Parts: sequence; C-alpha cells; structure tokens
Amino acid sequence: MKKYLSDYEGFKGVDASLETSLYEYGLIWKLQKDEATGKDEYKFIYGVSVEGEEYNLFDYAHIDADVDPVSEWNFVKWEDVAEFCGVSKEELLTQDLPWIVRDLVSYYGREDIFGSSYDPFAIEKEKTLTDKLAEALKRSIEDMQELIANIEYEDGRDFGDWEINLTDYRELLREYEETE
Repeated sequence: MKKYLSDYEGFKGVDASLETSLYEYGLIWKLQKDEATGKDEYKFIYGVSVEGEEYNLFDYAHIDADVDPVSEWNFVKWEDVAEFCGVSKEELLTQDLPWIVRDLVSYYGREDIFGSSYDPFAIEKEKTLTDKLAEALKRSIEDMQELIANIEYEDGRDFGDWEINLTDYRELLREYEETE
C-alpha cells in the first residue's frame, strides 16, 4: 500500500515544512502512545536512501519518550557531539529527545542511532488522481454496503446478508491495487 506525506499528519521536523523536513533533512517525528504499553513514545521516520538531492526511501523507529539518552546510546562521546553542534554537553542533553536524536544522527549517522533498515518504503509527496479515485471508489462501496445493511422493510424485515452486486466495482479496485 502506498504511503503519502499527508498520512503523517501531526508529525514534526527540523523545518516548519514537513515536506522539507522529510525529503531534505530525512527526519520527522511524532509523540504518541505505545498501543501495547500505553507509554509515551516517539515515532521517527528517517531517510535511508537519497536520489538526486532528496531522500526517497524511509524507515521508522520507536523510542520511549522517557529514555535516558546517555544509557540508550552508551557508545556516544557526548562532548564530541556537543562540540560538533556548537553547544555544551549540558545544553545538548537538556534538549527535547527529538532534537537530541537529530544531533546524534547528524554526527553518527542513522544506522548507528536507529539500527539497520531492512524494509525501507517510499513516501509519495502527493496522491495521484488515480489514487484519489480508487479511495473514493472504495469509500463508495463501503458506504453502499452500510446503507444496504441498514435498509428495513416497512414491516420490520431487513435485508440481512443480502448484498448489492458490487462485483464490477470490486474488480476495478482489485485491478488498481494489484498495480501498486
């Protein structure tokens, strides 16, 4: 399934523009709840491959929001990173976690901070007209099914498992999804 920049609503980055942050700097993040533990975590989307002057493939990592950076990245020479960033070690470590991660990635590279990337994915800037039409068709099929499921005869009977013949629409959608 294709991923689009618009799918990352609520993410932040190093630039005011999410597009610039992702494609030029290769790093965006969002504070969210871990579904399993309920704890706050950051989800980072980071660039792993460049084509021309922009990142074109990405991966993701989850890092607990309350992680101790010094313990998590115990190989880091914090004084060297701070000097590289033009701040003191104390200033570096008192930043919000995403900015610490950004500085670490700038100094050490993404693989040392996030690990290897085995399944990178593309994020399209904008949905194509075909993508938008396929989504509208899928929503229309779902809406029709819901509408039919809620129809009742005047005497209280309903259609039960009766389903409108949506075969042609489903076949169109299936053909589109196979081209992905």
